[in-house]
Amino acid sequence: MNDEKRTFMRRRNYFIKKSFQTRFFTMFLLLLVAQAVLIGTLFMRIAGDTLTTGYCGPRFVVDKTSNFFLCNYIILSAVVGITVLIAGLLVFIFLSHRIAGPLYRFESALRGLQSGDLSSRVRLRKTDQLAELESAMNEAVDKLDGRLKELKADLEEADDSATKNNTAAAKEAIARARDKADFFKTS
Repeated sequence: MNDEKRTFMRRRNYFIKKSFQTRFFTMFLLLLVAQAVLIGTLFMRIAGDTLTTGYCGPRFVVDKTSNFFLCNYIILSAVVGITVLIAGLLVFIFLSHRIAGPLYRFESALRGLQSGDLSSRVRLRKTDQLAELESAMNEAVDKLDGRLKELKADLEEADDSATKNNTAAAKEAIARARDKADFFKTS
């Protein structure tokens, strides 16, 4: 395995696309808070005017159900919320990295293509998402690269033929090059 490949596999920067990952996590956090508020509101609404009896230490207590369970509900919600938040954060970082990493690599490859470098390809790890897009993009770039190589070869042949004053061969090579150039749609 070459050094470039080893370095590529060792990368552990989990915050690649910070804005994407921050928005994603914020939405997760809001969903978690909304869930806790909804459950609490529904419970308090259902418990409404009911009474609950129970023991608080040695004392026998009769109280409204919402008052009786409020303290326990707040403690339970806080413990579960913090646990789910920590577990969710870890899972979120891990999963969002599987999406943000490939997006970053696609952007880098597209910047290379934009500058005319048809040797840039997207390389994803086996566990990353968007493998189908990687394959499709690399195939498209390979085909584009092949067509441009053929076009350059035809133009070179036309130039050689024109230099040797063989106009028929030059015209034929230029016609082939034109046909290959017409393959590309331009704006």
